[in-house]
Amino acid sequence: MVILKMPRPLIGNTTFLYVLLLVSFNLLAQAQTKTTKETKLIVIVSSDGEITALELFENDKSNRKRLLEIYPESAYFLGTLVGRYQMNGTHVVPVPESTVKVFKGHKLFSEKGFSKGEDFEKGNDIILGEVRALILEHSKAELILKITNNEN
Repeated sequence: MVILKMPRPLIGNTTFLYVLLLVSFNLLAQAQTKTTKETKLIVIVSSDGEITALELFENDKSNRKRLLEIYPESAYFLGTLVGRYQMNGTHVVPVPESTVKVFKGHKLFSEKGFSKGEDFEKGNDIILGEVRALILEHSKAELILKITNNEN
């Protein structure tokens, strides 16, 4: 009588489940809210003075080219975010109670200035990309905003 031994599987049931769990966890983690002490942003301001989008600051030529193609008539400023945020594609979406600071004197990619389209007075409520924000401070050098909700 000949007894054939079956080869051992390369991946056992336990290993397969572990890998599946790890992949699932990574997919879920990408959709979660991120918390940060301070994150550098690119603040995109349209020609009529509205803050249209926030993107993560990446100091490379491909990102610069992409932004200039998407927002050709806009001005770009350095900003920071303190608190929590989510990503919507390449857009940063701050969650309520987070703070965004726009450095109006620190222009990126172009020489366009910060136009006066929006009414940027302390206490006013404005749309900041995909969220609403309250103006805490407004000076010649910076604009400080507190996120109030995630709806326009």
